[in-house]
Order: sequence, then structure tokens, then C-alpha cells
Amino acid sequence: MDFKELYTALQQGLVDGQENPPGTLIDVKLYEVQKYMTETRHGYLHYFMAFNKKWFDSQPKANQEILVKAMKETGRWERKAMADRDVDAVRRIREAGVQVIEITPQAREQFRQLSLKVHEKFVDRVGKDYLQRLYAEIERASK
Repeated sequence: MDFKELYTALQQGLVDGQENPPGTLIDVKLYEVQKYMTETRHGYLHYFMAFNKKWFDSQPKANQEILVKAMKETGRWERKAMADRDVDAVRRIREAGVQVIEITPQAREQFRQLSLKVHEKFVDRVGKDYLQRLYAEIERASK
């Protein structure tokens, strides 16, 4: 379904639910037309910052160090800002009368284990080494 039609589709009962982060529910007022929200935290919406490698490599070493440091600081700031935004959005969604359901850590782990089966289907395409590095990075970033 086209995202532009989601509000009306929820309002008219043409769809039973939708999946978006809490901030999106606030931004486009989906909380006005839904009674429930399950807080699964199954994904993380982030922004990707990158430089053109040729351009970056052409910069003086001192500038490269400044750029890398700034990117790391920005990344930390962005993660905190997004977490704060989610907390505020969930508060506002609750205040609007939406029943917010939080899944248990056990259920979250069950979902995680089930999703790993999907990863196994793509291991031939991305490589086991890549998946292991990705898992390690996710674990590191989660702390």
C-alpha cells in the first residue's frame, strides 16, 4: 500500500495494522487512527554518513582525523537523539489514548532466534564472515 494512503486505510479499517517507528506515528498522526501499538524494538532506524573515498583519501591526514572524529561524535549524538525522540513519541502516543504493549525480553529473544533462520538463507550471498562481523558490530553498538 502506498504510505500516503495508510492513514485513511487505518481509519476505514481497510488495513489492520502498520509497522513504523514511534516518531513516524507522531509525524503523520497515525496514533489518531490506531488503538494499539506494540513496542517491539525489532529494528533501528539510523542514518548513514559517508564520504567519497577518492575525495577523503585526497585530504591531508590532519583533516581526515578531524572528519573521522566528527563522524564518530555525530554518530553518538544521533543515536542518543533518536532514543530520546522515541521515548518522547511513545509518551505522546500513550497520552493520545493508544494502548502501548511492550513485549517481554523472552519474547524479544524468541523473535530474534526466529529471525536468524532468515539470515541462514542469505549466508551464501553475503558470506559467513560478513554475518559474524555484523553480529559482533551489532553487539558492540548495543552496549
